[in-house]
Amino acid sequence: MSQRKCVRAFLAGDDATYARLEAAIADITSQRDTLAGKMIVLLRGAEFQGERIDRYQADELVEQAEQLLDRIHDLNHRDDHRDRD
Repeated sequence: MSQRKCVRAFLAGDDATYARLEAAIADITSQRDTLAGKMIVLLRGAEFQGERIDRYQADELVEQAEQLLDRIHDLNHRDDHRDRD
């Protein structure tokens, strides 16, 4: 969801809309931070300890990142649809 749309939804929505969006943003942020932490561990291990990055583990992290982006897209699309109703 774009920042402008998010602010507009907060201002135009009721308490339930605000709570739903706030919870979704908090959950997405938590998932992003967890995923980024896992990626940082792999990258630091490769850079500073000479560890190899397991291809399957890297692919899994990429898949998780794509799923998170899909969730963000779906949230944005759902709110776009509500704006038109």
